[in-house]
Amino acid sequence: MARPVAGKVPIDWGKHISVRLHKPVREKLIEVAALQGVSPAELIRQIVTDSLMGEGKYLELIGEKESES
Repeated sequence: MARPVAGKVPIDWGKHISVRLHKPVREKLIEVAALQGVSPAELIRQIVTDSLMGEGKYLELIGEKESES
């Protein structure tokens, strides 16, 4: 398991990250995911990627990955 080193936390990419959500947030996440036709985990991936890399980047990255296949 990754250990914090000098204020930095190494990340094992591709691994699961666990978060705790307050009940109202969890309920809203499930509601929005259902409206979009995706799983709550998929919605979280989209939100995090778009927040860090820019709006729509998640779908762009997925499109690039699928076109490489």
